Amino acid sequence: MARRVVWSPEALADLADIYHYVKLDNQDAAKNVADKLRNMAKSIPDNPEIGQKCPEHNREDLRQRLYKKYRMIYQLVGDEVRILQIFHARREKLPELRIE
Repeated sequence: MARRVVWSPEALADLADIYHYVKLDNQDAAKNVADKLRNMAKSIPDNPEIGQKCPEHNREDLRQRLYKKYRMIYQLVGDEVRILQIFHARREKLPELRIE
């Protein structure tokens, strides 16, 4: 089944926050990180189960992909891959996940 990628408002805000934070030190690195995260999301429909199940949830539909120190949490819903959040992998407390 062909899937399409849908970004939640939270995930888009997360991506912007990551970009602006990295940009404080290096604009080229910020663009690179943002591009890599966007491309990672675009690649998920080709192999939706490529990500690991989220260890905090025992659900097949919630998965994560890692890029450097960032975790991208996504949900498989019908013909959609929903990008829910992106955050620093070393966070002690995970952000509240809005799951349908």
